Amino acid sequence: MKHSLTRFLINTFLTTGLTLTLLACVALLFGGSCIFVKTIFQGLFANACIHLALKLTGKFESEYFMLEAALDITVIIAIVLFSALLFDWFSSTPAWVLILMVIITYIVGSVFRMFRIKDDIHSINKTLKERNKNKIK
Repeated sequence: MKHSLTRFLINTFLTTGLTLTLLACVALLFGGSCIFVKTIFQGLFANACIHLALKLTGKFESEYFMLEAALDITVIIAIVLFSALLFDWFSSTPAWVLILMVIITYIVGSVFRMFRIKDDIHSINKTLKERNKNKIK
C-alpha cells in the first residue's frame, strides 16, 4: 500500500511538472508572460484525478495495446476538459491546445514508462544472475 501511494504521488508530481513545462512553452508561443500560482494547484488537482482514473483503467486488460492507450487518452482528455470547465481554462487556452498537450504528455509519459520498465528488467536480471551465482557456490 505504501509503495502504491508513493508511486501515485511521484507520478502525479512528475506529470504536473511536465504539464507545467509544456504549459509554459505553449504560453510563450501564444505570447503569455506568466503562469498563475492557482494554475499550478489546478494542474496538480487535474493530474491527481488523472492518475486515479488511470488506476481504474489499468484494470481493463486488452490484447490490443492501442485500445488500452485510446481508453487512457479518452479518459485523460475528459478529465482535462472537465477541469477546463471547472477552472475556466478555456478563457485563456483553446480546447485543441489542451487536447494536444494531453497527447504530448501521454507520449512523453509512455517513453518514461518504457525506460522505467527497461531499468526494472535490467535490475531483475542482475538480481537473478547474482542469486544463481550464490546457489552454485
